[in-house]
Amino acid sequence: MVFRRTRRFLVLVLLVVLQGGELLDGQLAVPPLVSQVVKFFGGRIAGRLGQQKTGIVATYLDATDVNHLQQVKLMAPHKDQKEHRRHAKKLLNCVLYGNWWNRLTAKRVPLKNVILPFDDWFQVAEAIKGTEFEKLMCEVLKDRNTCGTSAVYAEPGVGKSVAAVLAVLQANTSETCMTVMLQGIFSYTLQGFFRSQRALDAPLVADAFFCLLHDHGIRLQLVIDNAFDACGMRFEGQRLIDLGRRAFNLGHHLIVITQSRDRAEEVSGLNGARTRLAMQQQQDERIYRWSREQAWNYLQTEEEVVSLKEPQKREQFIDKVLNNTQIPDDFGLWIPVRIMNFLRSGRTL
Repeated sequence: MVFRRTRRFLVLVLLVVLQGGELLDGQLAVPPLVSQVVKFFGGRIAGRLGQQKTGIVATYLDATDVNHLQQVKLMAPHKDQKEHRRHAKKLLNCVLYGNWWNRLTAKRVPLKNVILPFDDWFQVAEAIKGTEFEKLMCEVLKDRNTCGTSAVYAEPGVGKSVAAVLAVLQANTSETCMTVMLQGIFSYTLQGFFRSQRALDAPLVADAFFCLLHDHGIRLQLVIDNAFDACGMRFEGQRLIDLGRRAFNLGHHLIVITQSRDRAEEVSGLNGARTRLAMQQQQDERIYRWSREQAWNYLQTEEEVVSLKEPQKREQFIDKVLNNTQIPDDFGLWIPVRIMNFLRSGRTL
């Protein structure tokens, strides 16, 4: 009897291990029952330890959990269009069904409609919310009629990436709209997200993925951050043109975030009516700087301020930092990178 119980326990452990494996066409090979059991008890244990996350933190952690996509094996180099479509279908099946068992039973899981890159250092609960650039991104993401490619811009160091993440987390997504954010050099992020061994294959898989999403009645909003500021359109422009053309034809929207008006205008001029500056964009990028209240709230979370025990000393220190980091032009206001630099070095930029 003891042996039988032990054997059953080992079978359960084996199933849990297989849940993280790569079986059957690169996708998860275990029915969701075991996963549900593990999540249930795991959630109970986490709750006892005070580690359960709620609100925007839970939303962020869910959006950055891309294990289901990472279970898809990297696609080997291929020239065959059918292989690109087959690989794109694997990725879509992970998004729509989660695992092969749900696919066999035609049971769709709730659409994972927000996918974000994960940063170990990023504390979403402490992020400064309500910045002007976050409001801009919220308005752009609310627009479900614009297709093709739109560009937005603001000054370097103003917190565009964090603001974009916060805006995506607030986006009114649904079963018919999926928002994905990619950060970094365009070809590399495409290669990573679309699980290809070779960068040249990634745009072709993306093209097939766009078509499959359209066939399933799903609109894609692809936010592309910090992709073109380093080297411009010289090396990556054609890839963006090709994907933007397909997005325009299929009702998807590529949103490119840049650090200058010149770069944004370069994107907008790539391909006629298919590319543009976002109509919600303010022409003067200085509008997207932080207010005094936002800069004050940011400093309240910094170690240099937290370590000061007396409230009066805190206020004096914060006033000193704000007075030394306000932008010395007719517009004024603050940029968080300038504040961070002053805290670290005691010098203004």
